[in-house]
Amino acid sequence: MPRVQADAFDDLRQAWWVYLTGGTNYDLGNSLVKTRVQSITTTANNYWNSMNKSPTRTYLWSDLASTTVSAHIASAYSRLRALALAHATYGSTLRGNAALAADIQSGLDWMHAHRYHPGQAQYDNWYHWEIGAPIDLTDIAGLMYDTLGLAGLSPALDTVEYFTPLPTQHGRPGTFTGANLADRIRIVGVRGAVVKDAAKLVAARDALSRLFPFVTRGDGFYEDGSFIQHTAVPYTGSYGNVLLTDLAALLPWLQDSPWACTDPARTNVLRWVYDSYE
Repeated sequence: MPRVQADAFDDLRQAWWVYLTGGTNYDLGNSLVKTRVQSITTTANNYWNSMNKSPTRTYLWSDLASTTVSAHIASAYSRLRALALAHATYGSTLRGNAALAADIQSGLDWMHAHRYHPGQAQYDNWYHWEIGAPIDLTDIAGLMYDTLGLAGLSPALDTVEYFTPLPTQHGRPGTFTGANLADRIRIVGVRGAVVKDAAKLVAARDALSRLFPFVTRGDGFYEDGSFIQHTAVPYTGSYGNVLLTDLAALLPWLQDSPWACTDPARTNVLRWVYDSYE
């Protein structure tokens, strides 16, 4: 494989930050922008204020204290992502807040020590372990990299590698099709950019080609506009929407990088927009 310049990874990581935050090229005086930034800030302040910051804590949030309900793991990372989004968003009063960054780092460290780490036995729902938590963690890495650095994020990213190392391997049945596969591609690709692992980005790009063909049975988009997930359930507005959203983010994200997707079948995505939605 040809040697990849390190800045190609940095460019992808920066582009993911722009995708998540909108960058800095928007008018803070615009009423819609102002409302959105205020919502991000308010959500983060609510979670930050309710976060348990005690050095002897046994949970980060009182309503997410279970050690048997896996959704509490994913939800904790979702809230940490909300904090990270406010910290990284242009126009938010929390942007660059050092105390907030310290609490995000502390929250990541606590979760790694007590809830979600390599070797941890899965309980309850596989989804929260292999997709839910990893998606939020890789987003947090993209949002907080410039502040926390790879050293601060590595334990969490090592856990993502443990539970979701590749898009099409090491997972439960049903995780390698449709929206679940698209989510796994997103996880592996974004982590690959952050840790500068070209092999992960190759794996993510190549796995995209599994999503493009129309199907005649099982999960995926059909020629008649249908979308099925979980073998036989019509899910156009939920899983189908997740799949389309992931691809709408991933294909442009990779486009100008050494890992651009050139599969001719990718144009089927446009057909889905018209045939399955419009």
